[in-house]
Amino acid sequence: MGKIEFVDIETGYKQLRYDLGYFADKVSVHQKEKIIQRLESAILMPGQFSYLTEVQSLQIVWNKGVANSLGISEKDISFNSIGQKIHPDDRPKVIKAMEEVAHFAMVNKPKPRDYLLTIQFRMKKDDGSYIKVMRQSSVLLNDKQGLASLVYSIYSNVSEVMKYNGVTWSLLKNHESAQSTNSFKIEGLSDRERQVFQFLQDGLTSKQIAKKLKISHHTVDTHRRSILKKSGEKSTKILLIKASQAIR
Repeated sequence: MGKIEFVDIETGYKQLRYDLGYFADKVSVHQKEKIIQRLESAILMPGQFSYLTEVQSLQIVWNKGVANSLGISEKDISFNSIGQKIHPDDRPKVIKAMEEVAHFAMVNKPKPRDYLLTIQFRMKKDDGSYIKVMRQSSVLLNDKQGLASLVYSIYSNVSEVMKYNGVTWSLLKNHESAQSTNSFKIEGLSDRERQVFQFLQDGLTSKQIAKKLKISHHTVDTHRRSILKKSGEKSTKILLIKASQAIR
């Protein structure tokens, strides 16, 4: 494979797709509408945004929260405008990761939701500062050739928990792909802990949860510590990010 010269993100991906011979079929309007309807019900945590990409056209056919998170106007949201927000030092490494993933998909033709791609890198906010994000992507629809035709991506701000400034990525088999994709569970939660966890997923603070449940915020904090311990995670932020990855 020859060296790829990137004029911009979109041009780079198109050239990469051409070099690999990766030409997925166009998705029907009915298929897109059906998937978008499901995605509309997804609840995002503060600092998250997501979008759906049609591989054949490299068009973002649906998004939630991109404008607020990155300061891109709705009419200007595109594969390239989002890609240009990636830190210049991280951009080539992100492209390289996508090259390897695309090659893997060409050879193996995995089924929808079989694999989860996770990439961590830096992105520029509207005010010019950079945040560290974790992007998780999964194929939602394959074409008749078995190639990915619709890919869902969700971004989470992990600046508070990610200390490394470089790019890290992984492509892991989703062992729960045969089950419901929104079956995120923490074993052993009490009824009250499940209530608290649901409110946390909705973005409420401890004081707001306490007011709704008519209990003290100290009691809420106790439930939060118990939930975190039972989940095995080190921080509530990471726990909520993982819970939100379930594609509804």
